[in-house]
Amino acid sequence: MRLRFLPYVCFALLAGFAGTAMPAKAQMAVIENFVARTCSGSAPSNKHLHSLLENRTDALLLTCHLPDGGDETGPPVGMEECTDRMMKYVTQYTLRMAATPNIVINGKYQTIGTYEGIVKSGLALAVSENVVQPIALTITDNAIAAVLPELKQAGDYELWLYAYDKTVDITFQAPDFSKDDGVSEEIPMMSVTERYDNMVKAVKLLGPWEGAGESIEIPLHAIKAEGFALIAQEKGQGPIVASGKIETPGKTH
Repeated sequence: MRLRFLPYVCFALLAGFAGTAMPAKAQMAVIENFVARTCSGSAPSNKHLHSLLENRTDALLLTCHLPDGGDETGPPVGMEECTDRMMKYVTQYTLRMAATPNIVINGKYQTIGTYEGIVKSGLALAVSENVVQPIALTITDNAIAAVLPELKQAGDYELWLYAYDKTVDITFQAPDFSKDDGVSEEIPMMSVTERYDNMVKAVKLLGPWEGAGESIEIPLHAIKAEGFALIAQEKGQGPIVASGKIETPGKTH
């Protein structure tokens, strides 16, 4: 097993972070949940995912919020990296739907998040395939140590590091249908706050990987986060082949 040191990466732990790694033997299917607060389906989709994944250790949820310009409820939220990843999937697999909530499982199965039955079936299929190998993660004050698995087939893969917060409240404006008098042309608006799980706050492409079993060290600087995930997928944002996460205690997904 080779030891490799990855270059400087702008990620950091919360002060006093006590990391909890997933067991190295446990595979985790990866669910990328692309959302937007202005999309009425994003909150229901997230609630379904919360219920579906509660107390499960065989799936990793990464909620990626597309950027917006902000409104009277608050400043802009989201990241351009989320748009880039979603649109890459759309073009990579000629997916028909670029709307949110958009769910991609293991980098190869896609559906709209409000199709709850399809999401549940897709996750069951992804888990049953057992193709996402585990990455064991440990953490110190200033770095993540990762043990990458030895894949059966060498290839052209890429390593991606995610920083996320375990729960994030996002407020947006929505129609208040209880005040619709049936006469006025406009329906009054109200502020609504929804809670999202595993909200991604930073994404970084670390570099290439050939699928060899090896240990790497990832320096952490600059950004506070409650959890980190490391995934490996075929170059060009293809199928995901390995995943791992580490976060503060008290969260199951």
